[in-house]
Amino acid sequence: MTHGEKFQHLKDNIDFRQSEAKIIMPFSSLPKRMTRDKGVKYYKEKVKDFFDNKLTVKDFNKVEDYFDYFEAKKLLKGI
Repeated sequence: MTHGEKFQHLKDNIDFRQSEAKIIMPFSSLPKRMTRDKGVKYYKEKVKDFFDNKLTVKDFNKVEDYFDYFEAKKLLKGI
């Protein structure tokens, strides 16, 4: 989990019934932040994987377009 992902997870799951010290303590163990270049590469791949795995035949106008898309991806990997 990256710095930002862990921060957001902790922030979304704060239990306000705890004391301030117990709420703040997990935030001190956040991983180091990525450089901008590493972050761009990481999130680019993450977004790409998310959308590539979500595509179905229904996302295309014709079934042929669906298969053409994946054939084009195979060809691009070969280049």
